Amino acid sequence: MTFLAYVDGSRYAISDDDADPFERAVVSALRSGGDFVDVPNRPHSTVRILVTPASTIRLERLPDADDASEGGDDGEEFFDFAFYDFEP
Repeated sequence: MTFLAYVDGSRYAISDDDADPFERAVVSALRSGGDFVDVPNRPHSTVRILVTPASTIRLERLPDADDASEGGDDGEEFFDFAFYDFEP
């Protein structure tokens, strides 16, 4: 499973094993007023980011392949819409 971490407009792919330690490091940095945090960006690089109380950070779990075929985690049907604009 993979998580996407959105940090101040940048996006990083994080493995399931790295998601909890990353979240704990972010919370620790926020509680101390700010600090650098390592983001284990897949596949094999690490990025250091400065996390401050003004940082916007969001973790999003990507669905597994089985979840996507079944409509996602919430059991709802997934509909893919396409809108076309044809001019005469």
